[in-house]
Amino acid sequence: MKHDIVRHLLKILIIQAAIGVFLFDRVCVRNDIRKPRPWLAALLVALAALSVYAYFDFGVYPKFGQFMNPHDFYHYYMGAKYSPEVGYLNLYNGTIVADAENHGGRPQAPQVRRMEDYRFESAAQVMRRRDQYRALFSDERWEEFRKDCNYFEQLLGPGRWRSTVMSPEGKSCWRRIAPQSRSYNGGCASVIPARHGSSTCSRIWGSSPRRWKKDNRGA
Repeated sequence: MKHDIVRHLLKILIIQAAIGVFLFDRVCVRNDIRKPRPWLAALLVALAALSVYAYFDFGVYPKFGQFMNPHDFYHYYMGAKYSPEVGYLNLYNGTIVADAENHGGRPQAPQVRRMEDYRFESAAQVMRRRDQYRALFSDERWEEFRKDCNYFEQLLGPGRWRSTVMSPEGKSCWRRIAPQSRSYNGGCASVIPARHGSSTCSRIWGSSPRRWKKDNRGA
């Protein structure tokens, strides 16, 4: 976590340095000051190269040890797959309840971000409404949802999993296109491995990767 903060600070410094050099170069152009301009151009080239390096997190690539950001993919995958149940507002609330069931009645996250106003609410308050969120799912879909939550918890690790439901990313744009996307065979299915002993994460919106590949070969 400390190394992540250092990398982010370095990125901010690179941006500020590039802006400062660019503005100074514009001042030189406006006042016809030519002497420092070759050095400024060289410095801008160096900052551009450093920016490319920063884009790849200064050599820490792939980030999180894999070519997938599990934090982002939780929102894309879960928000789209369970759009009929959680809609635009209840992904985090449903996750809190499912996580509690996966851990003997106690959710891992202490609080959750409300999608209505982006304020925080304690997980205990969400749990008082557990029946409301559970009722959004059929029994089969709820078991699937729980298993998917457990999968992402294992993928993210305890610390990052707790912070996931506190992110402002809960209003995923994928939820807006999910109803239309269900007509597409497969979607992102082949990205999620089946690790639950069932087809829970090997299919999305009702199509398996195997069928998706077969359908696309015939297209």
